[in-house]
Amino acid sequence: MCVQETKLEVVEEKKCEIVWGSKEFGFSFKPSVGRSGGILTLWDSSRVDMWSYSILNYALVMKGEWKDTGEKICVINVYAPCDRIEKRELWNMIGEKVENDVDCCWCVCGDFNTIRKENERKGMSEYIQMEDILRFNNFIEESEFIDLHLNGRAFTWCRLDGSVVSILDRFLLSMRWGHQWPNCSQWALDRCLSDHCPLFLCDYWDNWGPRPFRMLKCWEEFDGYKDFVKEA
Repeated sequence: MCVQETKLEVVEEKKCEIVWGSKEFGFSFKPSVGRSGGILTLWDSSRVDMWSYSILNYALVMKGEWKDTGEKICVINVYAPCDRIEKRELWNMIGEKVENDVDCCWCVCGDFNTIRKENERKGMSEYIQMEDILRFNNFIEESEFIDLHLNGRAFTWCRLDGSVVSILDRFLLSMRWGHQWPNCSQWALDRCLSDHCPLFLCDYWDNWGPRPFRMLKCWEEFDGYKDFVKEA
């Protein structure tokens, strides 16, 4: 679970337990500056072993592994700034970390505070910063991230009066993550207290059994047809 803008200088374990719903969890956080910012990452300690973390200016980096498979994972919880130069520096720092650890399954998620395409923002009358879009897309492409399709809702952020909507939040997955969990999808859930929609990443596959076998009636006239079907 990745939370942005906690507005907490110190995150207490008891509060995390209430949010998580059980005692089987671990957590790490980046303190807020006064009432501004703050990042929190929680995980299921019965399934995931996190052994290291590092704090960037606008991100929290966690490294560990799945206990059942031993697969190495790295999760970066992002709360990107508005400033264009600081965003560019953040993309560079994340890109370097990914490049230096290609054996890890990377998941970079959170509020990136920018869009990838002009149609990911509606209602904004002011000029769209195309340079921001270009740099963000270059960062994604150079890091070879998978940008999942957004399900559930068309946008992830909404101004309180409803006049502006944008896709600011997303999951970016490395190719290795995609190979390990090929059925991942991201879903935007209903907003509650925040002006951002919660995003849910799931790895789900429906097993509908064997695929239907289609045939032409005339095939039955061929020698060996019945044996061929049984073997298939």
